[in-house]
Amino acid sequence: MKLAEALQRRADIRTKIDDLKDRMEDNVLIQENDEPDFDMAALMKEHDALVDEWVRLVAKINETNSTACDPESGKTIAELLVDREAAKIMKQTYEVLTAKTSERAWRSKGSEIKVVSAIKAKETQKKVDSAAKKFRETDNKIQQLNWSTDLKE
Repeated sequence: MKLAEALQRRADIRTKIDDLKDRMEDNVLIQENDEPDFDMAALMKEHDALVDEWVRLVAKINETNSTACDPESGKTIAELLVDREAAKIMKQTYEVLTAKTSERAWRSKGSEIKVVSAIKAKETQKKVDSAAKKFRETDNKIQQLNWSTDLKE
């Protein structure tokens, strides 16, 4: 199984776990002398089996991410995931700052208080663009590795 398939399976399992949890919550209390819509013991058994499967799969994904390397950079997938997250943080931070620089300056009374930007929007926009590019490139590399890397067994 490829890493990307395992990631998809992990997401599917998590969705099923959440659905089972919701069904159990909806049926845990019933009116006296009524029958629940679902067999609670069967739901709990299925839930627990899925959680066990999810745990095993996540462990394999983590092992794969920490050992599989990008041949170009020599970084592991785990390191690339951190790089992508850092680029996302940088992009979000500088997007906010860039937006703030374009807010209207205001004055309290005439010329008493004047508010101006402490940074140049053009400079922060360059940082946004750079971080966005790094995010895209890193994400593309991760996706490529996900589809070309076998999951550790």
